[in-house]
This record gives sequence, structure tokens and C-alpha cells, in this order.
Amino acid sequence: MRRNLGQDKGQHLLVEKEVIDKEIKLSELSGRDCVLEIGAGSGNLTKELARTKAKVTSYEIDLRFQRELSEIAKQYPNLSIVYSDALKGDWRGFNKIVSNIPYHLSEQTITKAIISDIPDLFLIVGEKFKEKLVLETKIGLVARKFYDVQPIIFVGRENFFPVPRVDSWLIHLKKKKNIKEIDRILLDIIFSKGKIKNALLKFYISEGKTKNEAKACLAGVGLGEQVLEKPSKMITAKLVLKLKDVLERQLNKDGRNPGGNL
Repeated sequence: MRRNLGQDKGQHLLVEKEVIDKEIKLSELSGRDCVLEIGAGSGNLTKELARTKAKVTSYEIDLRFQRELSEIAKQYPNLSIVYSDALKGDWRGFNKIVSNIPYHLSEQTITKAIISDIPDLFLIVGEKFKEKLVLETKIGLVARKFYDVQPIIFVGRENFFPVPRVDSWLIHLKKKKNIKEIDRILLDIIFSKGKIKNALLKFYISEGKTKNEAKACLAGVGLGEQVLEKPSKMITAKLVLKLKDVLERQLNKDGRNPGGNL
């Protein structure tokens, strides 16, 4: 009988081998890859990742899976199991994320992947989150500035245990070869620490403005003091579009091509 593990951690374990095989095939892993898995669970995907000879680091926060994962790790020297929160780890150096992530970590995973400059993500996510990625939501707008987002296959809820309330999708996010200058600047502002005002001032100064000139530019953006005082992490989808317009106007004034690639 299957143990009812992972449910209180937001995990629904993928148990359908055919879907796991498709995820592995899509990721095209080899010994040259350094792979991150988030939410290893009982190791159904973990074991298949390790078999590819890639260097695999699998995070699992639920210690009730420790026995299963330890047995898998004994068989594969290229596999490391980390029993802690993946979002608190250092993702630099990984070139691929292959994971059936807990649904509630979806947005945070993609955000951290962008900040960590991860080139390829192969994820199974909830259907509603897949829709967010292709619509004009904040995470959709942000993700599509850095990644080409491609839904691959529908994954029905019956492929998981415990059975979730929603269906899922296997998706591929591939880093764009050429990221527009305007989009890179916008991402820097969105992911900056502190207030929106300070992030914009930093941008204007990086463009060669003096502090006084930067303050004058800020006064003319039309965002309002209440918005400018908000933390950058509170930027909404509507504000993402507004900021893009503000930045494009400034780059045009400076004789730059906002749509140019970096």
C-alpha cells in the first residue's frame, strides 16, 4: 500500500513511468549536465535522472523520504541528496532544472531560476500555473522576458499520488538567446531589493545621469509617490507594463534602441 507521504508538504508524487520517461527524454541529459531537482519525494524521477550520468542534486525537505532516497543515492555516485529547502540553496552552476515541483513553489522556482541564470527548466506544474505563464500575469510577463515558454504535454491528475485537485502540464522554459536590453533592465528593477524608487534612480544613474538629473527623471515618470515607495517585489503585472513604457522613453531619449539585444 502506498504511504500517504508528502501531502502536507504540498507534494503530489508523479507515479506514472511513461510521463517520467517523457520528461527525461525531453531534457536530453548527459554527463556534461549539472541538474537540479526540487522536491525529490520518494525518488521516482530522481532515480531516472541519476541513470543519465548527469551530476544530479536533489532537494527534499520531507525527511520521511530519507530512507528511499538514501538507498537510491547509494547506487549512483553522481547523485547528491540535500535535505533542506531548495529555495534557500545556491543554484549557481546548474544548467538544468528537471523537476516535478510542489505546486505552491512554482512561481518562486521560476523567479529564482531567472536570478540564478539557469538556461533550461523542464517542469511539471499545475494547469492553472501553466496558464499564468502564457497570459498577461506578472509571472507570465517576467518569465517570457527571460525564457521561451513552451507547454509540452498535458498530465492528468490520475498520474499522481495523492491525487491532486488539478491537472498538470509538462513545460519547457528555455533561456532566450538574445534578451532585449529593455527586458534585462526591467528584470533588474523587478528583482532589485528595496523600493521601486531606488531601483529607478539606480537605472538613471547607470545611464550617466547625475543624482539631481536622476531625481528629475523620476519626478517625470508619472507613477506617483505611493507607487514609487513600494518594494520592488510588490510590482504588479500592470506596473510591469508601465515600467517598460517608462524605460523605453528614457532609452529613446538617450538615442538607444530599446528593442536591441544585449
